[in-house]
Amino acid sequence: METLLKFEENLLEKLLLKLEEKVEKLAFLEEKIEEMQKERESQGNEHLSHPVNQFKLIRRFSKDWHEISESLTSHSPESDLISQIKPLTSKVQDTKSAEIAENGLLRLQETYFLSAADLQQGLGEFYNGGMEKDLPKLTAKDCFDIGRRAYMNGGSMRVVHDWMKLTLQNADKEKDFDLMIDALDHLAYAKSQIGDQRGALMIYNKLKSLQPDEKRYEQNVNYYGRKWIERARGETEQEGMDHSKLSTRAADHRPEREETEYYEKLCRMPNELPEEKLLRCFYWSNNDHPFLMLGPVKAEELWDEPEIIRFYEIITDEELEIINKQARPKSNLATVQDPITGKLVNADYRISESAWLPANTDSEEDQKLRQFRNRISIITGLTMERAEDIQYSNYGIGGQYEPHYDMSTENDAGKFDEEDGNRIATWLTYLNEPKHGGDTAFLGPGIKAEPIHKSAVFWYNLLRDGSCDYRTRHAACPVLIGQKTVSNIWFHERGEEFSRKCLLNQTDKSTLNMFPDIY
Repeated sequence: METLLKFEENLLEKLLLKLEEKVEKLAFLEEKIEEMQKERESQGNEHLSHPVNQFKLIRRFSKDWHEISESLTSHSPESDLISQIKPLTSKVQDTKSAEIAENGLLRLQETYFLSAADLQQGLGEFYNGGMEKDLPKLTAKDCFDIGRRAYMNGGSMRVVHDWMKLTLQNADKEKDFDLMIDALDHLAYAKSQIGDQRGALMIYNKLKSLQPDEKRYEQNVNYYGRKWIERARGETEQEGMDHSKLSTRAADHRPEREETEYYEKLCRMPNELPEEKLLRCFYWSNNDHPFLMLGPVKAEELWDEPEIIRFYEIITDEELEIINKQARPKSNLATVQDPITGKLVNADYRISESAWLPANTDSEEDQKLRQFRNRISIITGLTMERAEDIQYSNYGIGGQYEPHYDMSTENDAGKFDEEDGNRIATWLTYLNEPKHGGDTAFLGPGIKAEPIHKSAVFWYNLLRDGSCDYRTRHAACPVLIGQKTVSNIWFHERGEEFSRKCLLNQTDKSTLNMFPDIY
């Protein structure tokens, strides 16, 4: 009987341990659910228009839902839930979506001269008064992850500095001790790099008192102590860099290309057209084309040399719905052609998801898309014989496409084949309208086209003699508030021999007026 009693005691101890594990797991799940429900409180039509909400959603599937699935038991009724969670969390992790989201917020900060505090507090300046309490806020851990990403990128130490300060300001001193230690460590290094050696010394002294067994902190105290004494004696020049109040890469580092600064400036500033420019709005019927005589298209001349024209209301709600429906399941991270190797690769300077829509079946939806393509052909006077399929692009957090040409230039390794020829023209349709950002900036004229819902912008990439028109270099500005979806159609040279004839004088590099009858 004594043996049996002892055995029962052992069973009770094991059962108690199991119960404690279950209680801890339930407490963990309860805490996660409470955090996620709080983040989702502002759900509605405008929820995902805010970059912080987009960031938090991606982070939840990258981290929180992964941790939840790991805490659940695979051999139990919970297995069905695990099978629903894991494919999504795995995809988010495999595509490095959390890293892309962190870089997206940093890109917004850099391009639009936002402070880290602006983003942490929910970008209140871009919303009407009275909404401050409903704006999403970044947590201390969010701030640390963003600052850590800036550090890993080798970017501005001023940016790292500001995010680490925000981490410490928003951290819970009881629950976030380890996080605060990491933030202090990064903050000290950042201070040393922006010229604040005394600040770095003070932080490492504090870290040494908090974790006296960490030898690295003592070594850093000695190192920065010597540096501070040397500077006080005038024995060494000030290290680090002078920095402006703006927490931006553009403020701290000269860009590798001067056009980066110019592109970012265009994205920030309103359009400023010269007073002498006589740009016009008009109704376009393409020289009285039968299809357009009863319903001419509203058009606006955005620039004259090179000619950039916007057309309004050129796509129907049904066509929009079909494009979105077909594109979403096909979308993948957009690729670009490497100018050196000619291969298609993912690139940091193009952040969007894209899909190609061939519209080559007999389905009713594809017939509608072919009608849309035919309408564009009628408006432009160009044939669809060699035109590319519709390309759909979705720009998420900080989504952008840095300055580029649509055509293949003389220095590119990858060329379009002779059968199709180069990209002679671009048709860009705006499928929706973000609240802020997402403009198409044209670096040559120094203007930008706002992403107006259901409008399209059209321009020629090649001059009349077939050579590249380098004035058409353009970029997609990062989306600040909202989401941006567009569709592109690129026309190629072959098949356009009679619709856009070469000039008799091939040395003449000017483009003729696209619409001579309006002048």
